[in-house]
Amino acid sequence: MAGLLIAKGADVNVMDKRGSKPLQCAKENHNENMAYLLKRHGESENEKN
Repeated sequence: MAGLLIAKGADVNVMDKRGSKPLQCAKENHNENMAYLLKRHGESENEKN
C-alpha cells in the first residue's frame, strides 16, 4: 500500500502532529522493509523541517 501511495505522489517527508516523520516511525517500530522503501524514495534521516 505504501508503495502505491508513494507512486501516486505521497510526500515521504511529511511530519505527523508529534513532529515524527515516516522513516522515524518505521525505525521505532522495527519495520525494516518500510524504512528501506522510504529511503529509496527520498526520505532523509538527517533532514529537519
